[in-house]
Amino acid sequence: MFFSGGLVPYYFLIKGLGLMDSLWVYVIPQMVGLFNILLVRNFLMSLDKGLEESAFIDGAGYMTILFKIIMPLSKPVLATIALWTAVGQWNTWFDSLIFITDDRKIVLQLVIQRMLRSMLDFGRDIEAFRHVAGVNTQIYANNVRAATILVTIGPIIFTYPFLQKYFIKGIMIGSLIGRTGGDLSAGISAI
Repeated sequence: MFFSGGLVPYYFLIKGLGLMDSLWVYVIPQMVGLFNILLVRNFLMSLDKGLEESAFIDGAGYMTILFKIIMPLSKPVLATIALWTAVGQWNTWFDSLIFITDDRKIVLQLVIQRMLRSMLDFGRDIEAFRHVAGVNTQIYANNVRAATILVTIGPIIFTYPFLQKYFIKGIMIGSLIGRTGGDLSAGISAI
């Protein structure tokens, strides 16, 4: 079982890497997470070694093999990691609360949390005003919460269809490998 060292070592790590008050604090720690590394490693280990060998025979170098063969085949796993990281970071407000001091760099969930907190204070002020002035005005906090939930899930729901083609392509490559008896180059040329 994997576990983290806790908040204090994580804070010192982020501070030591110079990611405090930077947008990279949302990207780098999540992308190099242990689960993502294991996922990419297992995917790369499943690729056929014959692709690299045939590319070497054809005269390709290491960088050509990486960028022309391995990276295009890795789009499904990279899309998976990008989607998981985006959803994970989209829902986290704690990193923004601890590591970001500039209000222009905080995540939407922290803005909404602050807005809901001020809404509760505003609701108390309105309630006090209603009793003093005799005005019959109602503000329902649950309606505001429901509206903010719709605002926060919208970008993730609209982003997924653009990444879905990579998932489907990964499934198709896997099915072509099984159909051709493990010859990945025949499956790739079919696509």
